[in-house]
Amino acid sequence: MAFAFASLLLLIGGAAFAIGHGAERARQQVAELHAAHLKAGEALASIRANVFLGGILTRDYLLDPDPSHASRYAGQFNDIRTATAQNMQALLESGQSRETKEALDRLTSELENYWNSTRLVLYWTPEQKNAPVPPSCRIAFGTGRDRRSSATSGTTDDG
Repeated sequence: MAFAFASLLLLIGGAAFAIGHGAERARQQVAELHAAHLKAGEALASIRANVFLGGILTRDYLLDPDPSHASRYAGQFNDIRTATAQNMQALLESGQSRETKEALDRLTSELENYWNSTRLVLYWTPEQKNAPVPPSCRIAFGTGRDRRSSATSGTTDDG
């Protein structure tokens, strides 16, 4: 009977050890998944911020009347592109499902299209940058004062 009791205790101890070991492995896997999820989230947030920065940079370039600043804008643009490429690489390296990889491929393609069009604008000559907009491309906007007065009075500037 003592032998049976000792065997039962050994069996329970062995099972507890196996369960503890399995739980530790599961905890480590969850921690790794959590870290990968955080890394992917940080990379996506950085990509989003870089796209916004690219838009702001383009706006600032177009509004800057001094052509000598063009190289500074081009350098900042290259820095933004490099940072975005590094974040995309981090996303691609994290083990993803087939659907996620397809979405990342699509995102990469769309980002390249966006960066290419932005790069074209940033390398405009001063003449291209300051060229008049053809009438077919203009959108008619009244001045801020005209829009406010017509909105408050219920009348238009046409009469």
